[in-house]
Amino acid sequence: MISARWLCIAFVAAAGSAGAQGTLSTQGFGYPPGEFSTRALGTGGALAQFDPQSAINPASIGASDQPLLFLQYEPEFRRLTTASATQKTTTSRFPLAIAALPIGSRATIAVSVSTLLDRSWQTTTTRDEFVGADKTTLTENVRSLGAIDDVRLGELGPE
Repeated sequence: MISARWLCIAFVAAAGSAGAQGTLSTQGFGYPPGEFSTRALGTGGALAQFDPQSAINPASIGASDQPLLFLQYEPEFRRLTTASATQKTTTSRFPLAIAALPIGSRATIAVSVSTLLDRSWQTTTTRDEFVGADKTTLTENVRSLGAIDDVRLGELGPE
């Protein structure tokens, strides 16, 4: 009979590395910034259920015994390189904002705004166009701002 140790060694030896990660944002659903605070992200999401700065569990606001105002900034940097040019973009995102206020010693009220999927984008195209016999340079700017957001108002107090 094969022991569990040899079975684990066989699985580790057979595992390969992934060549790439899935990109949900390029499939048209939007960029998924999530609803985790920086602290929860730093622990791989392990603290998200108990973290009053994450918008995952509304009951976690009870863990905050002091007033709380939390804004999170997550920029996205992309670079596209072709044979003739390189384009760089920076998208500024604020996917999480939470404000909590303790009321007395037994209740807390909070509001959170978080982004589930961000579909904001912008592109600029420059090309030469002919208008009659004249040649002119045309610059086309296309921009879309939109997201799927989660807005919560919560109160935690005595039952």
